[in-house]
Amino acid sequence: MTGLEEAAMRWALRVTSAIALAAGVLSAQPAAAEPQVGAVGQREYQGATGTRVSGQASDLVYNETVYANERVDTNPAGATNLVFLDRTNLYVGAKSSVVLDRFVYDPDSHQGDVAISFAKGAFRFVTGEIKNKQNVTLRTPTASMVIRGTQLVLFVLA
Repeated sequence: MTGLEEAAMRWALRVTSAIALAAGVLSAQPAAAEPQVGAVGQREYQGATGTRVSGQASDLVYNETVYANERVDTNPAGATNLVFLDRTNLYVGAKSSVVLDRFVYDPDSHQGDVAISFAKGAFRFVTGEIKNKQNVTLRTPTASMVIRGTQLVLFVLA
């Protein structure tokens, strides 16, 4: 084997090792990152659960992180308050279900893009620091609305 062939083999071995290492690191990461959109702001747990895209369900206790595309459900005596990145508050009443589709917020410009789907139940939505409220879309099974104000009370019958 010539010196050139030997150098080429060493180079191929290094490249193969690097690819194998990168594949191992990537496979240890979650398939799709779920961005954090806020946290639970209610100090006392009252029967709310969150189910993430992966299917992982957990009790939504105080300061528990909530994520994009997470479904939040409350039991017949349940309730919770979610505080989003811009300090928007979403109060979720008993026997309710809502999906936090997305909540993107830039704290420097106070601009964002929000979509929330209300499936059933009682809700109170109070906007926070987001300035471009026309990019806040709230959906129900029968309607979709863009808000202009700062407070909305919503009942969705299932």
